[in-house]
Amino acid sequence: ARTLYTSWKKVHRIDLATGAVKEITPVELGEGKHPGWDYTPVAVSPADPKKLVVVTREYGNGALFRSRNGGETWEKFSEKDWRGKNPRLFFDHQPYEDTTGGGAHLFRGVWDLAFDSKKTERLWFAFWPGILVCEDI
Repeated sequence: ARTLYTSWKKVHRIDLATGAVKEITPVELGEGKHPGWDYTPVAVSPADPKKLVVVTREYGNGALFRSRNGGETWEKFSEKDWRGKNPRLFFDHQPYEDTTGGGAHLFRGVWDLAFDSKKTERLWFAFWPGILVCEDI
């Protein structure tokens, strides 16, 4: 099946063969709940097309969402999960901490995501001060 994912204020899955569109938004964003938030583009694993990752983008705290079933359900990982509660998902962001003096918002400024095509558990983050990597997403 050929599938396209779109994101901004909501996340959608589009079946290109049938034209069917399904909203698969992890958390509702927008007016009243999280004004100013949106989602990064959806990263799709090259090893498993049902494994997706998307991050909420905003100026402050955010969250990473992972799905293992094509967006039917999502797991949320907050900044606190990435700072030691879940070491399997922790990635080295020391250069970022060094440039901001610590206490930084981990998901602030994430603009794009991509799975590594050779090591498919690795996820790359395009981030306002540079590039970050998670070795085991």
